[in-house]
Amino acid sequence: MGLTMYVLHVTKPGAKVRIRKGRFLVEKDGEVLATAPKNHVERIVLHGNVSVTTPALVFCLRRGVPVYFVSGRGNLYGKAAGADYPAVAKLQAQLHIDGASRVGLARSILHGKISSQRAYAWLRQNKASCQSNEPLEILQDVLRRLDRAQSLNELRGLEGTAAAAYFEALSCGWEKYGFHLRNRRPPRDPINAALSYGYAVLQGVVEAAVISAGLHPEIGVLHSTTRRNPALVLDLMEEFRVPVVDRAVGKLFGRGQLKPDVHFGGGNYRTLLNGAGKTILLEGLEVQLQSERKHPADGHTAPLLQQIFRQASKLEAAIVRGKPYAPFWLDNR
Repeated sequence: MGLTMYVLHVTKPGAKVRIRKGRFLVEKDGEVLATAPKNHVERIVLHGNVSVTTPALVFCLRRGVPVYFVSGRGNLYGKAAGADYPAVAKLQAQLHIDGASRVGLARSILHGKISSQRAYAWLRQNKASCQSNEPLEILQDVLRRLDRAQSLNELRGLEGTAAAAYFEALSCGWEKYGFHLRNRRPPRDPINAALSYGYAVLQGVVEAAVISAGLHPEIGVLHSTTRRNPALVLDLMEEFRVPVVDRAVGKLFGRGQLKPDVHFGGGNYRTLLNGAGKTILLEGLEVQLQSERKHPADGHTAPLLQQIFRQASKLEAAIVRGKPYAPFWLDNR
């Protein structure tokens, strides 16, 4: 039996992470808020105004435990990690991928993303008894048109069309929470605030998977490669936004665990999660990451967290060795 591994999320303003007697401690004003064996922590996520001592940070750097820094609004600032660089051969493969291969990989990634969007939109519309099937029909049409797209610009245009239809479908059941369309920077309603925060957390998980596969996170396929933009991370994230974040958010609101009038605040046309809301969302995301799902292509069943790392390995095989790439997507169950 393997060791139980933990993800240490620290959300209490003013808290500090330190190491003492073989354990990570989260402390504030001399009070221990949480503790975990240091060898059982796989990553640490610091949310907002929290800190980590130098000995604890050095331990993480030496042992390959990434420390992610997330703003109070849910934006991923960056991470601290050991000096582990991609192998030269893999870096060259990423830099010199030919146009046809890049378009093919981007098409596969979007096929996974939009298939998940259609599956979840279908579930949401059935629950909300929506009258119009037009968004679902648009999503199905986009899936058909993906195969004929010959450029990244065409694919990105289809992605935008699918996103508009997808969020229109979700608005049918989520309009009671003030959601009408996707918005961010800042989010203007509780659903958008939760989605934005969840995507920031997911980005940290996917980045760890991409780096563990030996790939450079800033050299993308679908997303533009620009300075300090984790383009490849954003690429792989597309396959898991719906299965991990959208489904977790939908469940938490549907079950009344996240309440607009209790767990959110803000003003000036913005809505943000408060401390209690962040804790509930983080717990919901971790539950979702540990939920088992079957890969639609190879039939392998594993927790979504493991599927993310498997997909990063599949992406590495496709980019470096030219192997076929089968995306992950959500079915209707």
